[in-house]
Amino acid sequence: MKKTDLVKFGSAPNITPEDLDGSSYFEAAWKALWRHFDQFETFQLNDVATILLLPRPWQVIYFVGVYDAQVSNGGLDQFFFNEQAGHDETLEALREIPAEAHARVFQRGLAIQEGKNYRDRRKTAIATDDLALALQGGREEWYERLDRHFFKLAGLDSRLNHYIKRNAAMLLPNHSFHRTRANSRAGRSLPR
Repeated sequence: MKKTDLVKFGSAPNITPEDLDGSSYFEAAWKALWRHFDQFETFQLNDVATILLLPRPWQVIYFVGVYDAQVSNGGLDQFFFNEQAGHDETLEALREIPAEAHARVFQRGLAIQEGKNYRDRRKTAIATDDLALALQGGREEWYERLDRHFFKLAGLDSRLNHYIKRNAAMLLPNHSFHRTRANSRAGRSLPR
């Protein structure tokens, strides 16, 4: 990506009133984020360094949104297969919204991906060459257990909606309806 594009990429995406019409905050932010990405032909979705140019709340929306979409569509193994990078950033983002239970599921999945047993009593790394032999094909079983746990947890979209509300002044700076002290006293706040 050209230097001028990198600067433009780092600017905040713009959530429009149309994005919000009939959508949750997360859905509106997701639309705005993808519209922002579409402006850059050479942008690669797994380019963590470029994603980190975005303002922090947009990074959080991206990393948690991708994680939620990947796991919801194909499980943790799909997430780790498709997302080769950004694991630390995803974990930080899950903690920031906060979604600690989801962060623990993510950490366990990451441990399996890295060839470690996530049980507290056996935290030693398994050598990569010995991984298949050691797990005897059990990696999929562990991922399936974690997937079931993921789906039992409250949805990440509702946590992202609350995160966006808490960061409305930064995520929705061009809109007059974001929560201010005066609006709160008058009983007005963000729609939905």
